[in-house]
Amino acid sequence: MDEMTSVSQTPEEDQNPKGMAWELYSWLREIVICIAIITTVFVFFVRLVSVSGWSMFPTLNDGDKVALISNFISQDYDQGDIVVLLQERFKNEPLIKRVIATAGQTVDIDYVNGVVYVDGQALEESYVAAPIHVQGTIELPATVPEDCIFVLGDNRNESADSRYVQIGMIDTRQVMGEVIWVVWPFSSIGKPEMGVWGES
Repeated sequence: MDEMTSVSQTPEEDQNPKGMAWELYSWLREIVICIAIITTVFVFFVRLVSVSGWSMFPTLNDGDKVALISNFISQDYDQGDIVVLLQERFKNEPLIKRVIATAGQTVDIDYVNGVVYVDGQALEESYVAAPIHVQGTIELPATVPEDCIFVLGDNRNESADSRYVQIGMIDTRQVMGEVIWVVWPFSSIGKPEMGVWGES
């Protein structure tokens, strides 16, 4: 009376291969979506750029990596902002400079005393490596045209910038974006020093 037909238990993992395939598909789909979101963010909103050279020393060093807000979001730049430019004459190599004046403002430089003036007011520039004494080739004073900015490197005497006719006033359409954060090296992570017009 104790004899009963015994039914073997099939292990759970062997019972539904279609379910395992669906689970694998779901994982792959999530990974693809994540990659697409990250790619979109880094193409249209935030970009990473490597600093090449010493024209922004001591604020930025050669080899630093910075994050910038893309010009896809905004092309409105203020005095003191640090921006990344692309120009054909430099083979579209990124140039990192500081905005000194914007459209309608007049720039003048006293190379003897190393002072930069915007609209007749001397700038307080704690971020520069040394006062500006190397003279450029553009005629000053000069008023910044509409939709343009005037930029200088913080390492004033070792920087190719708007002082020179080869660069001149920068059309804002040539700006890749505004630097918002130093991401490398770890010892320098944080917001770079802004001008007297921004937050320190």
